[in-house]
Amino acid sequence: MTSPLESLAERVTARPEAAAELAEGQHRSAHGNWVSLCLIVVLDATESMHEFIRGVVMALVGMLDILDKSKISATLGCVIFRDELIGEEPIVIPLGVLPEDLKDILRSTKAEGGGDPPESSLPALMKAMGLLSNAPQSASNIVLHITDVRPHDPEGGLTSASVRDALMESKAIY
Repeated sequence: MTSPLESLAERVTARPEAAAELAEGQHRSAHGNWVSLCLIVVLDATESMHEFIRGVVMALVGMLDILDKSKISATLGCVIFRDELIGEEPIVIPLGVLPEDLKDILRSTKAEGGGDPPESSLPALMKAMGLLSNAPQSASNIVLHITDVRPHDPEGGLTSASVRDALMESKAIY
């Protein structure tokens, strides 16, 4: 059975042209070039986040509002994760999602599942890295990882060290 969040995520269509526009430098204002970045939010939505999820979502929505009003052209993506080891697959929102759609997805996110700590941060971060592989080279890449517990380490052939190395190699700001 599909959750309301998964249904919403399936309906949201990424804008493939967003990355192309960024790469071609088409984001300009009357006062000059915009700063361009690709931002991937990696959000732990497990039950242990219950006390924090509303505040986190409010802060992320506020940040997206600020980005929208600034001279920063942000291409957005998101990975919402729980615990893959107990069969909870992450929800991956591709790079290019519209800010309003991402806000709706975040507002629909509930803290549930996850079982006992730790959680599946490492695979979620690698999924974020996969999204950034489609980002234009001219953009600054940011991975914003929000969680309250340590990751399974190792998990699925990944370790904290291997994920750190992948982040460093990609030059993503983490």
